[in-house]
Amino acid sequence: MGAITTGVWAVKSIVDKELDNVQRKIAQIVDSAGSIPRDLMEKYRIGEVAFHIFFGEQQYRENISITSQEFYEHMQSRPDQIPKTAVPGIADGPGAIGIGILQG
Repeated sequence: MGAITTGVWAVKSIVDKELDNVQRKIAQIVDSAGSIPRDLMEKYRIGEVAFHIFFGEQQYRENISITSQEFYEHMQSRPDQIPKTAVPGIADGPGAIGIGILQG
């Protein structure tokens, strides 16, 4: 390997380390409507703010108090009860932001 090639690999190694450090300092936070698989959220340390789901008077928070499976089961068992949703409110965000801060 020549001196130039060795130098290029050394620079690439430094850049890769710096990018890794920057990525650790950036928190990715999404709402639950994205349906990102849990394994990817854990792997990339993505925070999530839950949508609100209402079946009549009963309120749930997506992926917290009701799973996707439970949601669809409810839809099947109660086709007359149409769910309503609400986007996360401003008060829902700090929890996800706090998790991002704790994770570094």
